Amino acid sequence: MDFFQITSILIVLAAAFSYINCKYIKLPTTIGVMLIALITSLALISAGSITEGFRAHAASLVGSIDFHCHPFG
Repeated sequence: MDFFQITSILIVLAAAFSYINCKYIKLPTTIGVMLIALITSLALISAGSITEGFRAHAASLVGSIDFHCHPFG
């Protein structure tokens, strides 16, 4: 994954979490988005312990990210 893809995914997730908060939960924006992100993280952690191969796939996905590359050059 390159910088553009990671940035796009994070922006889409933030917008989706904000929409869910505004439409259904109706908490202050910062608290609502943080709460939804926490619930999503806990769901992914529990899915990793239930589903076989989920952790290996997630580890390979994170391992494919080049953290040493400068995004503008």
